[in-house]
Amino acid sequence: MNFKVLGEFSVELDDIDLTPRQPKIRSMLALLTIERGRTVPIDWIVDELWPQPTSQKRNRTVHTYIHELRKILARGGEDLLVTRQSGYSLLLTDTYVDLDEFESLASNGAGLLRAGMTEERPEKLSEASDCLARALSCWRGAPLRNVTLGKRLSNRVAWLEERNRQVVEMRLRAEMRLGRFDQVIGELRFHIEQNPYHEGFHETLMAALARSGRRSEALAVYRELRTRLADEMGIEPGQPVRQLHLDILNGEMSPVPAVPGGTRGEPVGLTQLPPVVPDFVGRRRIVGTAADLLAGDSRTAPRTVCLHGMPGVGKSATALTIAHAVTNSFPDGQLHVDLGHSDRSGLGAFSDLLRALGVGDRELPATLAGAVSLFRSITRGRRILVVLDNLPRTADIVPHLPLGSATIITARRPPPGLFGVEKCLLDPLSTGDALALLAAIVGFDRVDRERRVVEQLVDTVGALPLALRFIGDRLTASPRYPLEHLHHRIMNPEDTVRLSDLANLGFDLFHRIDAVYRDLDAVERIVFRGIAVLRDHPFGLDELVALAPTAPARTEVAVIGLIESGMVTLRGRCPEVAKPMALHPMVARYLAELDIDRSAG
Repeated sequence: MNFKVLGEFSVELDDIDLTPRQPKIRSMLALLTIERGRTVPIDWIVDELWPQPTSQKRNRTVHTYIHELRKILARGGEDLLVTRQSGYSLLLTDTYVDLDEFESLASNGAGLLRAGMTEERPEKLSEASDCLARALSCWRGAPLRNVTLGKRLSNRVAWLEERNRQVVEMRLRAEMRLGRFDQVIGELRFHIEQNPYHEGFHETLMAALARSGRRSEALAVYRELRTRLADEMGIEPGQPVRQLHLDILNGEMSPVPAVPGGTRGEPVGLTQLPPVVPDFVGRRRIVGTAADLLAGDSRTAPRTVCLHGMPGVGKSATALTIAHAVTNSFPDGQLHVDLGHSDRSGLGAFSDLLRALGVGDRELPATLAGAVSLFRSITRGRRILVVLDNLPRTADIVPHLPLGSATIITARRPPPGLFGVEKCLLDPLSTGDALALLAAIVGFDRVDRERRVVEQLVDTVGALPLALRFIGDRLTASPRYPLEHLHHRIMNPEDTVRLSDLANLGFDLFHRIDAVYRDLDAVERIVFRGIAVLRDHPFGLDELVALAPTAPARTEVAVIGLIESGMVTLRGRCPEVAKPMALHPMVARYLAELDIDRSAG
């Protein structure tokens, strides 16, 4: 189970979002997470959720919320929420919390920075910069930005933001000591825009500009700061900034000198990749082939790999596994963008990438073409890996691909016009790998003990990773839940439980398949619906052509699209296999429900 507070607050179990939807329950869990391991008195919770004094007794409501939280957290299979004499405590000792990762990396980076500056060892400073950059990559935006903040959480958020600034300053100090002056200028402009009265950022920017031979710009930074402080606060800049200004004017500037052996202009090693999926199984050939392709000869043009396939087949998990396998081949950075949100534009995505590379908001291009061009310019000659996850087929960035950097793309279906891209259609897992995945989630003993039913479940869901993780989640949340019952009452397609109903339990495969269906063109939809009478057994192209009301040539083109999107599965090649196509069991179940809904309509 993963708890994240450095950005939107979220609680996740595998691919399932467990974040409370009710605002007050979400605020209460956020407070318990921030105070993890410590007892949170009931009075604190009441003050946080109801800041206005009231005569109503709120303790009973808090107990009700705690009961709801226990049900949510129980899905992780552990009793994380403990009742104390005066309140409650959230125990996350063996649970991932992004704040813990941030603090650990920040502490390690601070130690390396002290050692590097004391001993004048550039390798320690470089390690410090990398470690502190990884700490900052834990941040996904303003802390708890989807949580209603009371007084206590507001204070915690203010402390976190100050801690973030401290880590930024430490990393910049390491970069300056290494002589990477021109590398920090764009980042400093961004931080000054966010913190216009922060004299430390202004002082470092002045030093970086002057040491880069941009003396007039350094003096302009001082004038802007002095005017802002005088007009809005009636004060002068502090003595360190004033002294640096005089040094620049007199040609006697003495900023922090570069450590001997430091490399000017060396890029920061950004690591934005989400953690690798710990129980990932199978796909060895695909992972190995893609890794070899991406990490190939650095003298050749960077390659792009596109993973596509039906919903729930594990495209994102496979992409992350490949990306983590080649991190050593991309020391200049690994960037990750999730394009799956409906409001996520290409310009917004590339603006975020450019910010990560040190470009300030004022320097960001106003068009997508300009942003991609600047990205290519900055990354040219660098060993950088980019992961574009959940790329929509009609995304506005498609015409700008490839990027010029090694890239992994995941998509429901390869976007048209992707030339020079290695496309890889992911199939469901083999039976052996499916059993191994379930065993990794629920334990090998249980799989061995109920192997017959487990194999039936694997067959019923077509060895689809998303379905297997749902099954594993249900079993770990309810260890005594009979597998036989799960098979017959929930996963059995002949039962009354509809695939669409399972979304209420966190299994949203129906809606994922439906999104692919809606993305098909008109002819592809007609052909797909015509497969309804063939959905229970394999079929050949001749049968499809005979059934479809469309012209044979258009039907054959539509079948290619259905195979690309995973809505039709290839069992083998013609003529070796007489009937080489079939519907995946979950797609067949979706199609059956689609027909029922159409008949009812």
